[in-house]
Amino acid sequence: MSIHQKKWYSTELPSDDVVVSTRIRLARNIIDFPFVGGLASTQIASLEDIILSAWKKQFSNASLLRFRSMPPLLKKKLVEENVVDRGDLLTYQSSFLLTSSSPNIFGLGLVSDHLRVIYLSKGRIMSPAMTHMAELDRRLDKELSFAFSLELGYLNANFTDVGNGINVTLLLHIPASLSNQDDDYIRKIVSEFGFSLEPVKALRDCATQGLAILSTKPFNDEKPEKIIKRLEECYHIVINYERERKTDILSHKGLREDARKRVLEAYEFLKNSERLSSRECTEALLSLRTGAVWSLIDGFDVDSFLRLYIECQPGHIRERLEEKRLSFSREEEERERASWISSQLTRI
Repeated sequence: MSIHQKKWYSTELPSDDVVVSTRIRLARNIIDFPFVGGLASTQIASLEDIILSAWKKQFSNASLLRFRSMPPLLKKKLVEENVVDRGDLLTYQSSFLLTSSSPNIFGLGLVSDHLRVIYLSKGRIMSPAMTHMAELDRRLDKELSFAFSLELGYLNANFTDVGNGINVTLLLHIPASLSNQDDDYIRKIVSEFGFSLEPVKALRDCATQGLAILSTKPFNDEKPEKIIKRLEECYHIVINYERERKTDILSHKGLREDARKRVLEAYEFLKNSERLSSRECTEALLSLRTGAVWSLIDGFDVDSFLRLYIECQPGHIRERLEEKRLSFSREEEERERASWISSQLTRI
């Protein structure tokens, strides 16, 4: 089961050699209602109706899907696709998902705040996305009347969201910057702009693979355009540093050959394995992405990386097993993943 036929990570947008994906989130609450933790059952039903009505005025074909009645496999896929956080699904029993006519825009209702608007995209399109989100925010505010204080800004359940309620996260691939397993310098650069940078901990060797999340910190009432300007300035410094480190590595014959050897081994591993765990598959795909961006190999399309990265995760693989009426055992999952990724690499 899918929400959209066309996925946000499969849209036709140019790839970025550093930014894998962009996520923008607005947190909003409606006046005259307590925060989510203090809502009575009658208020929950009322808020559902009010929010859905306002949302449908923006997206006529929108629908509301309650998480408590959603198939477990679909919830798992939505977590893997970065639409919703796994912890929020477990914590907020009355939460719901709002679909839209765009594969990039979602609404989350009663997840910490009354309404969270999510924008997801491949690569780096921060300015156009923020402009679009600001306009959607303005139209929704007209319908819903968001809780706002002249002194504090938008009032939200989490104190870190009080002010503009905006959070922007960029999924970065910076293998050269993190290759020496010393990310203090790049963290310092990012922190000077008021952001945070954290390697993706789920990977066994995150320093080598170079996957990290750059996130905004609380900005109080700073305007969206100022946040984006700051992000763009930070991004250009990060990407220039990554490219300098890449040049240093590739100009050293031994290091270049070692890097190319790892990339080729990753390709052979993905192409010929009979079983693959999601972590093994993810790490090998990151190696292929490094090889493509560093011009170490031909034939791997960087545009395809994010789709392969997401669709090799357990929920997506189990959906394929379900379609084939196979068991959900670990062995079957790993065999299906190996077979699927090998077929995808054949097409690249």
